[in-house]
This record gives sequence, structure tokens and C-alpha cells, in this order.
Amino acid sequence: MTRPSYHKRAAGGQVAARRLQARPVLPCRAMAIHFFTFLALPTPDAKEYEQSGGAYVNCWIVSDDRAEAEQRASGLITDYGWSVEALEEHSTVTSVDYADDDEDRQFYEQALVEREVLVFNTWPAGDEEEEDEDEEEEEDELT
Repeated sequence: MTRPSYHKRAAGGQVAARRLQARPVLPCRAMAIHFFTFLALPTPDAKEYEQSGGAYVNCWIVSDDRAEAEQRASGLITDYGWSVEALEEHSTVTSVDYADDDEDRQFYEQALVEREVLVFNTWPAGDEEEEDEDEEEEEDELT
């Protein structure tokens, strides 16, 4: 199985990239690039299980078929040991969707070459509990 480049953007916003497996670079013929954002939670199989409470995973997938692209993105997230909880966003993107200085442009351009790119925007373990408590406090104030 070939795997895409994996990027992790921690809460501080820095992106760490690592190449998981060398793969031949093939030019991408004119196909659509689908952009997805998924909400995902780490399973015990995830490398980040102990330190990460969850992630919004941005995916750039080259495919003419939206359903196939979504399935591929979701499958890759699962392969990394994460559980997909929800699809938050989908759009078909082109280069005009990214300004020259947009930090996500590099991932779009990488997808043109590698056909699939994932970026895990993680938050620390325990932060989700604080958010739940804040929501409960707000609900109590409203009642």
C-alpha cells in the first residue's frame, strides 16, 4: 500500500512533515482535487494517542469521483490509527482558491504531484473536556 505524505500541525500551528514511503512521482492529468476536512479522534493504534485529544484533518485528494475521494481520505485517516467522527467540509479546489502566500497552497501543489495529502491539525489531550465544561456552564447560565 502506498501512503501519502503525512503532515501534523499541532496546536501551535507548526507543520511537521515526514515522508512515510517513497513512491514514484507521476504527473497528475487534469482531474479534480477534492478538499475535505474531517473531525477525527485518535485510537490506541495512533502514534499520537497519548498526547492528542483529536484533530481536524485536511485532505487534498485527486479524483474525478467525489465519493471515491471521500472514501480514500477517510480510509487513509483510519490507516493512521484515527477514527473519523464527521465530515466537516468538502469542496473541489483549484489553484485560484489559494493565494501565493497561503500556507495551504503548498499542500494543494503537493497533491498535484502525489495525488493525496493529509494534514492533521491536532489539539492536546484534555482540551476537549474543558470545552465540554465550558458548554455546560453556558447552558446553565441560559437556564
